[in-house]
Amino acid sequence: MAGKRTQSPQPPLRQWLMACGGTVEGELGLGGTEDHIVRVLRSIPSMERIRIEQVASGRNHTLILSESGQVYSCGSNSHGQLGRPEVGVRKPEIITTLYQHKIVQVACGEQHSMALSEAGQVFVWGANNNGQLGDPEAKDAENRGHPRIVKKLGSSAVQIASGSNHCLALANNGTVFAWGSNQCGQLGLGTAGNYVSTPQDVLSLQGVPLSQIVCGGQHSMVLSKSGTLLVWGSNRHGQLGLGDTVDRASPAVVKPLRQHGLKYISAGEEHSAVLTADGGVFTFGSGTYGQLGHGCKADQPTPRKIMDLMGTIVTQIATGRCHTICYAPGPGRIYTFGLGGSGQLGIPALPSSVATPTQLPGKWIQALEVKLIRPTDPTRRNSNEVGADWSQCLNDEFQEANKSMVASPIDAAGSSERSWNERINVEVPKAKAARKRGSQSDERPDAGNTGQVDQIGERLALLPEKDPAEILKTEMLVFAIFAGGDRTFIISHEPRKYGVHASADYRVRPKRSQIRTINVDILETMPHLKRDESVPQATMDNLEGVLSSLACMNGSFLTDQDRHYDCSGYNHGVDTELALRAMKCLEDTKNSSLKEMIRSEFERLVASVYAMSQRPVDIEAMRIYVLIPMSFLFQKVPDFLETITNPFQRALLRLKSTASKIVSAWYSQYNEHVFGDFVRCLKNVIDHVLMYNRSDTISMELALKTLKQLNSINRSKLIVPFEEFYIEILSQHISIEKDYMEWQMSSPELRARQLFFCDYPFVFDAQAKTTILTVDAAIQKHTAIQQSMNQSLNPFAVVFRQQQVNPFLILKVDRDRLIEDSLRQLSMKDCADLRKPLKVIFDREDAVDEGGVRKEFFMLLIEKILSPDFGIFKVYSESNYMWFNPSFFNEDKQTIFLIGILCGLAIYNQTIIPLPFPLALYKKLLKEPVTFRDLEILSPQVAKNLKDLLNHKEDDIEEVYCLNFTIARDNYGLAEEVELKDGGSNISVNLKNRQEYVDLYVDWIFNKSCFEMFALFANGFYRVLKSEILSLFNANELMTLVAGKENYDWKDLQLHTGYKDEYNPDHPVIRMFWKVFHDLKQSEKKDFLRFVTGSDRIPLLGMGEIKMVVIPYRASTVHLPVAHTCTNTLELPKYESETVLKEKLITAISHHVGFGIR
Repeated sequence: MAGKRTQSPQPPLRQWLMACGGTVEGELGLGGTEDHIVRVLRSIPSMERIRIEQVASGRNHTLILSESGQVYSCGSNSHGQLGRPEVGVRKPEIITTLYQHKIVQVACGEQHSMALSEAGQVFVWGANNNGQLGDPEAKDAENRGHPRIVKKLGSSAVQIASGSNHCLALANNGTVFAWGSNQCGQLGLGTAGNYVSTPQDVLSLQGVPLSQIVCGGQHSMVLSKSGTLLVWGSNRHGQLGLGDTVDRASPAVVKPLRQHGLKYISAGEEHSAVLTADGGVFTFGSGTYGQLGHGCKADQPTPRKIMDLMGTIVTQIATGRCHTICYAPGPGRIYTFGLGGSGQLGIPALPSSVATPTQLPGKWIQALEVKLIRPTDPTRRNSNEVGADWSQCLNDEFQEANKSMVASPIDAAGSSERSWNERINVEVPKAKAARKRGSQSDERPDAGNTGQVDQIGERLALLPEKDPAEILKTEMLVFAIFAGGDRTFIISHEPRKYGVHASADYRVRPKRSQIRTINVDILETMPHLKRDESVPQATMDNLEGVLSSLACMNGSFLTDQDRHYDCSGYNHGVDTELALRAMKCLEDTKNSSLKEMIRSEFERLVASVYAMSQRPVDIEAMRIYVLIPMSFLFQKVPDFLETITNPFQRALLRLKSTASKIVSAWYSQYNEHVFGDFVRCLKNVIDHVLMYNRSDTISMELALKTLKQLNSINRSKLIVPFEEFYIEILSQHISIEKDYMEWQMSSPELRARQLFFCDYPFVFDAQAKTTILTVDAAIQKHTAIQQSMNQSLNPFAVVFRQQQVNPFLILKVDRDRLIEDSLRQLSMKDCADLRKPLKVIFDREDAVDEGGVRKEFFMLLIEKILSPDFGIFKVYSESNYMWFNPSFFNEDKQTIFLIGILCGLAIYNQTIIPLPFPLALYKKLLKEPVTFRDLEILSPQVAKNLKDLLNHKEDDIEEVYCLNFTIARDNYGLAEEVELKDGGSNISVNLKNRQEYVDLYVDWIFNKSCFEMFALFANGFYRVLKSEILSLFNANELMTLVAGKENYDWKDLQLHTGYKDEYNPDHPVIRMFWKVFHDLKQSEKKDFLRFVTGSDRIPLLGMGEIKMVVIPYRASTVHLPVAHTCTNTLELPKYESETVLKEKLITAISHHVGFGIR
């Protein structure tokens, strides 16, 4: 083709399969050698013409898998483990029984063998003394000399593993099956003892998206997609890495390795090794022969990094029975250590065992060294937040908190889901022409599609044999290493004359071996399918069995760059945007068969969630709780109320404490849209029940309990406005008053059995809560009055000439001694008195208090309290909010207590008082935690400085900020230093402890500095208002009750304004007034509101509750308007023009001295 660049062909490459170790039974496949021990690597002559994929070796036999999918065996055949009729074979021969199947993985037990076909079928043969054949119909002692399919597994397996006498298989839906010996609990079924001959589902792993499974001698290990290592079985030498030597019959998480980003695992007979994303190697278990590589021969029950390999990027590890091999491509070195008595270390000059990594002789050339990136999550939060204790064991066994990030890699070739061969293709070309000359190969010509490769191996040229004695003198590239039993195997080939040399990288798993996950690209084709159109098979495969699988769903939609490795309470690892795209595709699907399949699969999925809800073994199994609320099926009420929405809520509410905290932390990371949809879905359930099915109390209660959990999250994060939780139609369908009164009178036992909406006060809107507050106040006032009347009628009162008890709380005060008189009289009142209706009398004034005098009293009182001379509170000029003054040293603590009473009285008597307290005060009154956000509201500049400190990236904080753990305060003009912790003046703030410093700073401002003062204030406050009634309100609502709110609706003010005398809405002066008013600036309108009512805040129910009254001012039009704040009355002269009216109005409101909040 014109313009196409052509390349000259690369020279053909030569491959060797090299081996060393014990070969008493011919396990190395060297043929007629008389040596029982081979201490130096030798090439297996019969394999040089066959392209090798994998090698597995048991106690006395070996399996070799070719790239085209054929299996060769050699060694002992005492139990039929070679899969051929010969007694023993010293040269690898093909297993003809497997001709019709392309095998992609092999595994060896002690005396049995396994093979996995491309079609997902598992074959087992050899010894069956422990049921390892997986065939319940086979006799216990009957050996099987030919491969046979394990029927129960069907065609779904993607990985296999074999221990000495037990087997594991990973299905494409994420299920792990186990069978064989269970003497030490190595099957993970929860018990140890008798063997199991039928593959059993390891239920404890349900929901965990696994990446790899391996078996040791009598222990098992699995690795999750996000780097969690779970182990079980024999632990006699600490090979489980759990810090002890106790066997486990159920999977347990290896906590110390979470932070290291595990990518590959391997197990010897009684030791284990793991490979991290950054190329580090950890080992644990038996160290009898130095197989752990730590320089000693002691057992190691906890994972320990091999220090001799620090600084070296290892990309391959393999473990034999008692030895370990590591390969580092950068320097081109193979390291071996452990037992070497049978020559398995490949170093003849060494003693029988070596405890430190030792280089294997050979002219190994350097290969491409890939550094997998371990990204740092910028959203990482401090460990004091919700979810920091996420790593506590979810099945009732507590674990330590995760303290650092689990990093993750990026595939250097651009994808973490490509097979090893696909990753190598870019460096090593396939020798297609050479394959045509492969007539000398022992493989059958029709061995399958040899152009498709799923694991290790490259199509290498077939050249004449080379003298084995010269091999170690030849430069060669290590491609892959294997170990098993007391043997070591290495696939190597000649270096290319030009181009990049690349070896297999075990840190990146081949796609073929992974469980199925949702492919969003395929999903996005679904909405385009017509209703009755035939569905492509790829689309069906992408959904069927995947949507209903917990493991598959939990392994889907993971964040890119492997950020899901930092899986914790503050990082669920789900790419929510990608998940939402997928859910949208499912929702928009029109095809009938697909819609039905989606429905049925999702119903099965939710049923699985409920089954797993009380025993999630790991946090990764719980990602499903993030995904389901985003589904349109969950949100489609009432269509799927009984099959999806309610069952999921049951599962969510059934979670135990730690799991529930984790899920709550995850929900707090939803954006406003997703969180809001979740809330609205539950509200729709309640609306549906209220309107159409009042008898469905189960759905109602589930929705309310779930909403309660979401409301708790929202109270700390404020993801959506708290009004989003209001059930607007509630008061139309139930009696709020009745619900509250019955709730008040009910016992705790009755409340637990019966549904009361007052147990879920967040669903009450402002009108409902005001109704409840009014009802409660009326009850309390009536009770207080009744008690007073009863007491006055008591005959003993007459006998002892007791003073008649007044049914009202009367405060008689002098305007000049307002605070002193108020506090003195309140100090003499008990709780019953304080709960009577309040009436205020000013000395030497005849006004009767019908509410207006009381309102003026509170306004004047607050004005006095806010005075700098009063000293109890400190005003922050940046925000105009005030807080307790830690320098206040007045010995009369009773004053603060009485101020608390006054605030309670204001709410109790439904009077707004413009107290400029921040939200933090009301959060503390409701026993809600105060956060850094509260400091940002109270003192924005201080908060900014602290945030700058937290965001400082350089490790020079001590020099730049010069801070220690103290805080400076102004004690009436004298600078005073207060330690934030013991010895704080001697502790510098640095990069490591700056978060602690900020936390202690916030704690001191809002808690420690005012501990006694706030306690006195709160005691006074609660003396008037019972905490039970206050529990119905959130902090924002309580703040509004005290000080009003600021969401102004000026049209509403006009609509609810009343008029007297000749004034009415259509009067020319009134029309002119409202035209002028609506043309005012927002600040001028707020000044007007303060002018008329005494405050620029509005009541909880809105501006309609102000009920301003406009009356004619009988004086001349040269006078300014006059306001009576006690009654919200405006006296308006009959001005003749808009210009005059505007001028007079602005003058009046400008010269009025107000004391609103801001």
